[in-house]
Amino acid sequence: MPISEYEQEYLTVFDPKTYLDEYYGPEPDEETRFTTQFMVNALQTMPQNLSVLELGTGPCLYSAAVLAKQALEIHLSDYVPASIAELRRWLEDHAEVHNWNPYIKLVLEQEGQTATPKTIEQRASLIRQKVTQVTHCDVLATEPIGANAPQYDLVTAHHCTDVAASTVDEWVQVMQNISNLVKPKGWLLLSITMGATTNTFVHNGETHIFPCVSLTEQNIRQGYELAGYDLNTFCLKKLTVPDEREYSADVKVLARNL
Repeated sequence: MPISEYEQEYLTVFDPKTYLDEYYGPEPDEETRFTTQFMVNALQTMPQNLSVLELGTGPCLYSAAVLAKQALEIHLSDYVPASIAELRRWLEDHAEVHNWNPYIKLVLEQEGQTATPKTIEQRASLIRQKVTQVTHCDVLATEPIGANAPQYDLVTAHHCTDVAASTVDEWVQVMQNISNLVKPKGWLLLSITMGATTNTFVHNGETHIFPCVSLTEQNIRQGYELAGYDLNTFCLKKLTVPDEREYSADVKVLARNL
C-alpha cells in the first residue's frame, strides 16, 4: 500500500537523535516517571516469562528497562527506519549511543531495588539479552508487523496509536489491528496523549505539523471494548500536563483480552 504524503514527510523529518536529546535528557521528566511507574505496577500483576511486543518504540528504551525483568523475550518495532537503526546501535553496544542509565536507575528505584552502577549495568545487559527482535511496524495495517505474526502475552504501545490515527474511527481500527497480536487472556498497555489534534516537529529550523486524534476517556474505553477486552480489567490513569503542551493529559491504559 503506497504511503501518504504525511507519512513520507514524517519519515523524512523525524530525527531520532534530535528527539532523544530534546525529550530524554539526563533527568527523567514527570511523564516518563508516570509511564514507568504505571508499567512497574502493571507488571507486578502479571506472571514471569512474558512474550512482549512493543509497537511504535521509536528510538526509546526506557520501557524495555521495565519489561526486561519479567519478559522471556521482547520484540521492539517502529515505523521509522532511523529509529530502528538507533535501537539496534544501543542494543549492539556501539560507542556514543544515547545514555539510558538514568532511566534504568529510575525503574530500579520504582521496583524497590537499590540502583548502583553495578545493578544499572546488570539491567542494561538484561535488556540486551531479552530484546531478540527489532523490526518494522505499521499500526494502520491490518497486519502491523507482517503476515503470520505470533501473538503475545503483552503488547505495549506508547504514544503510537493516537499519533498514527487522525480520526476516532481510524483509531478504533488501529485497536482492532494491534489486538490481533494479543493472545487470549493477554494484555494491551497503551500510552495516549489526550486533547491534541496535531503533532509538531521542528527539523532544520522548519516546523512540520502532522494530524493526530484527540481521544476522550469514553473513546478509549469503547475502543478497548470493541477490540474485545474485558472491561472488568480496564484501568486508566491520567496525568494532567502543563498548558504549553500541545496536549492536555498523558493517559496510561491497561486491560486484559477476553
